[in-house]
Amino acid sequence: MLADEPVFEWLIKTVRPETIVELGSWQGHSANHMADICKAEGLDSRIVCVDTFLGGPEHWVLGDTIETMRRRNGMPTILEAFLGNTVARGNEGRIFPFTVDTATGWQVMRDLGFKADLIYVDAGHAYHQVVDEVHGYLPRLNEGGVMFGDDYYFEPVARAAQDMAKHYGFSLGVLQRRKWVFMTDRLMQNPAPEELGFEIRTEPYPD
Repeated sequence: MLADEPVFEWLIKTVRPETIVELGSWQGHSANHMADICKAEGLDSRIVCVDTFLGGPEHWVLGDTIETMRRRNGMPTILEAFLGNTVARGNEGRIFPFTVDTATGWQVMRDLGFKADLIYVDAGHAYHQVVDEVHGYLPRLNEGGVMFGDDYYFEPVARAAQDMAKHYGFSLGVLQRRKWVFMTDRLMQNPAPEELGFEIRTEPYPD
């Protein structure tokens, strides 16, 4: 994931969210990037980061990511890195970790009546995980809100995004061949900058 991709700026400037939910935050780079954009735009936005901060299956079996978890007494210290990065950027009043899995997260938000204006899906990479997160979190969007996600270049993610777009009646926008977004009327009226390589996709990219 490239945390400073310009897609974040386009969506935040277009939607002007009061509340953002991020699914899968790792060490907080994308959350802090979004917080910085909100500050620059004069928005008093709040970002809720849903993550166990324990890593996913791939993080426990791939050598390069095992090291980034910086385990202490067997436990990852990802949350410590997340908090440290957030404080270093001066965003501790804007970013709030919600240390649960994504299924627990949407159920708690449903029970509390909590909704958001932007929801960023960047947690699991399996087909069923993306499908479950879209089903769970799409009802958590305010009217006019936008759901978008990362890792479209992973075939299971792309297939899930395509199937969910069709299921809910959205056109699926793809940017820089990696970010996907359910296109709303507001986004259609405010097209993405040319450098984002925006296109409407009806199927995943060929291998």
